[in-house]
Amino acid sequence: MKFAPTRDAHVLITGATGFVGKVVLEELLRRRLEFGIEQVYVFVRAKKGHKPEQRFHQEIASSQCFSLLTDDQVKRCRVVAGELTQPDCGLSKADLDLLADKVTHIVHVAASIEFDLPLHEAAASNITSALNMLDVARKCRKLKQMVSVSTAYVTPHQTADTPVREELVKLPFDPEAVYQSILDGTASQKKLMAQTGHPNTYTFTKCIAEHLLHARKGDIPLCIVRPSVVSATWQHPFPGWIDSAAAFAGFILLIGAGHMRVLTADSASLLDIVPCDVVSDRVLDATFGPQVAWDVRYAVASKQHSNAIGNLVDIIVQFFRQHPVDRRPHVEAVMPMSTAFRLHELRLHRVPGRLVRTWAKATGQKKLEKMATRVGDKLKYVNRAFPYFTSKTFDFQPSRGIDDPAFDARAYAELCCLGAYRHLMKRDETQMSLAGRKHKDS
Repeated sequence: MKFAPTRDAHVLITGATGFVGKVVLEELLRRRLEFGIEQVYVFVRAKKGHKPEQRFHQEIASSQCFSLLTDDQVKRCRVVAGELTQPDCGLSKADLDLLADKVTHIVHVAASIEFDLPLHEAAASNITSALNMLDVARKCRKLKQMVSVSTAYVTPHQTADTPVREELVKLPFDPEAVYQSILDGTASQKKLMAQTGHPNTYTFTKCIAEHLLHARKGDIPLCIVRPSVVSATWQHPFPGWIDSAAAFAGFILLIGAGHMRVLTADSASLLDIVPCDVVSDRVLDATFGPQVAWDVRYAVASKQHSNAIGNLVDIIVQFFRQHPVDRRPHVEAVMPMSTAFRLHELRLHRVPGRLVRTWAKATGQKKLEKMATRVGDKLKYVNRAFPYFTSKTFDFQPSRGIDDPAFDARAYAELCCLGAYRHLMKRDETQMSLAGRKHKDS
């Protein structure tokens, strides 16, 4: 999409320490002149003794994601410190006054993507934070557009052929009353999600957040962007970049390293995996395109550009047999959760893992023991947290899909494997080991 340049745009972005946020920030800076951006305010909170400015330089500016930018482009960033769960997002009076006077566009990417957080914690990250940012937006006198990133899975699954549209999800209760009950500590997590059909607190709280943002926005121009399963970049800043081991990348790492031998899923289900730079592009379309009072937009691949789970498993196995990392990759079974699955899991995951931990402990190999425990925990988590997504096909209906005819779903899945291999496993495909794990560099 081509844009009429905005003069003297001042953009506030949250979530830039995360994978999606980095790619959005990189595109903001790379296309600065096109968007007419004068300044980007990067919202960063203090964490584990690290000040926001330190986190910006250590976790954002030093990332390979920004390696193709010029110093002048990166210098357009200004760090603002705060805490999204606090009133006025924990901003100092000076920073709040500055943003109120300068900001023209807000891009709210920050969220907790953990599936198993207790309801009150997920609500703090995904509802309260979004509403606090909306309050900050209300103070920005020059605001032209606010964009808040949600998830495509706010709509509970019905059937593989049920169209999932760009609209608010119908809820069986008053979202304001439910949010208040969460704040009061009287909400029943199990009962609420049983009412809506959401699989976890992440999708549930994102759904409630959308409703409350819509109800409270007043005259704030607001657009919701809903990504599906986000993975490696397709083109920008360069093909295959990724720094998050979450979602599809988690499957790549576990299968590729030969640890995952059985997967609970429907091999025929289509998994909607969208490149992170496509998500970023849709976010900035919404930010700098024609101003909208309210809109909901998908950032998805859609069924026509999605692979079946069985095909994805084959692609991962084939890639890592050609680029070996540890054990030989082999997935013996892909099946729904059942007694048969649990028996396979016991034989292929739990018993071997227990043997390795016992042997490592007996021989004093604490590092191996810790690693085996971590792998076992990840295998169990993936096979409990993801069946909702790996056993169902969602028919998302985006107003704008992946419209480049050069995009190929299989080639993109292979690129995701290469990206994980390079950037998460820190391997170089041009340097092949001929002797496997016994090989030593000279």
